[in-house]
Amino acid sequence: GPRLVLGIGLAHKSSIEGTLKIPFATPAKHMDEYLRVLLPALTDRKVSFTGDIWSAEVDGIGGTPVEPPTVMLAAMGPRMLRMAGERTAGSILWLSGPKAIAEQIKPALDQAAADAGRPTPRIVASVPVCVTSKPDEVKGMVAALLEGYNDLPSYRGVMDAEGAGGPADVSLIGSEDEVRAGLAAFADAGATDFSALEFVIDP
Repeated sequence: GPRLVLGIGLAHKSSIEGTLKIPFATPAKHMDEYLRVLLPALTDRKVSFTGDIWSAEVDGIGGTPVEPPTVMLAAMGPRMLRMAGERTAGSILWLSGPKAIAEQIKPALDQAAADAGRPTPRIVASVPVCVTSKPDEVKGMVAALLEGYNDLPSYRGVMDAEGAGGPADVSLIGSEDEVRAGLAAFADAGATDFSALEFVIDP
């Protein structure tokens, strides 16, 4: 059934160029062409597309036809959000808080989907979560472990939109009531799904 979601994203300049040795000059174009191959391969079981980066000519994919998985993009910037809304089921986020979702991400996604005649997109929010009596200790741990995200432009952009100094500031860390209120804020902002990255320091 339609339970599988294929989530794809651009990664980052440091990993793409440093590890894979692929130029990160035109990432949105890369994703645009990748989707022009991937989506018809999944839904139509055939592809005919020639691009500058990705191309494919496949008359038919064999095997028993099955319902294709839902595809979602890791989209936070304007071009990727437009692509996600126009052509996929929505966006999978990381370190985007309720304010960024309500004011920046959801309006762009919804408009793109509406313009393309597609249903309202899903928005999967994901941040670190911890119910704890030691919030300062956990926030310090999150800040240290996720410090590198402060230097990645896409994440810095959504944290700035939230007014957050860093990953710990968008995390849901505190009492059970505080975490529940935080989850409710994500739902109120327009997140349709929530994927918790659980941090623990004791049983």
